[in-house]
Amino acid sequence: MRYSDSFPQPESQHEAEPTKEDSIEDVVCDWVGCGAVLQGEHELIDHVASSHIQISKDFVCRWAGCFRKQLPFTALYMLVTHVRRHTGEKPNICTFPGCKKAYGRLENYKTHVRSHTGERPYTCEVPECRKAFSNASDRLKHQSRTHSPMKSFICPFVDVCEKCYTDPSSLRKHIKTVHGIQAFERVKEMKAKQGRL
Repeated sequence: MRYSDSFPQPESQHEAEPTKEDSIEDVVCDWVGCGAVLQGEHELIDHVASSHIQISKDFVCRWAGCFRKQLPFTALYMLVTHVRRHTGEKPNICTFPGCKKAYGRLENYKTHVRSHTGERPYTCEVPECRKAFSNASDRLKHQSRTHSPMKSFICPFVDVCEKCYTDPSSLRKHIKTVHGIQAFERVKEMKAKQGRL
């Protein structure tokens, strides 16, 4: 199967990509064992497609330092989409006038288009709630924070305050308004050391 047959691509995808200026600087292919020096991002994209992806029989990304550590994909199209992280290819280009966004993943492009159309196909699953969202992850966040009885964001000043919230932004607002900006900055520093907030 050819790379171009495995995933639909628009004609002249490389010339139409509006998010980056056309790079003509030399780039090196980081596919393990390759090291080819190519002239610009577009040559890199074409090279990776023809020299590495088209010949892949095991659907493994062999890009040096890839976080997948050569864990195979189950289908070629998944490898194609993944390798775009490394090459910077973004064939899914927004066609709305004045918009210059482009995406490597079709799902992200579709979610973006909804920002122009206003479409919100993901409605809250709680019957009495009429909220709707442009993507499933925002719906899930809403449901767990708005309709859940669990309030897992607890004010760190437990000796003087018993407030808790379902949403981290509500907790941050509480700390700033009730305990003051200095207290908020202290909590922020403490959480940064722990890796959250």
